[in-house]
Amino acid sequence: MGDWVRIGKVNSVDDVNGMVKILYTDSGEKVSANWFPFLANGEYRMPRIGEMVITVHPGGTEKGICIGTVWNKEHAPGMTKGDFKKEMTDGCSAFATKEDMTFTTPSGSISVSDLLRMKEKIEQLSKYH
Repeated sequence: MGDWVRIGKVNSVDDVNGMVKILYTDSGEKVSANWFPFLANGEYRMPRIGEMVITVHPGGTEKGICIGTVWNKEHAPGMTKGDFKKEMTDGCSAFATKEDMTFTTPSGSISVSDLLRMKEKIEQLSKYH
């Protein structure tokens, strides 16, 4: 990949400005001197310190853009074909299969099928009141 595209780990995060500094282990544990913008795609989800990322450097190695996180041995998706997973923030995620979708927060999880069953029960109870 050379110096134009590199793999590293997030060393520091500037949440307010959407920037990261990267630790490159391929160059003797060197941290980027400059902050790199993190690619947004219209969403806000900054990577965590230590997450593996890919950076591109069209203007040289000291300037670049962090284009995203990378699944790896330490951070594997644990999914099967056809599944969808969206990690939003610490402890919050959405997971979908062909059959159902589950939303998880630090206080617990609930699936769409559970919500639909609850809706049916509420509708049944409202018939009696």
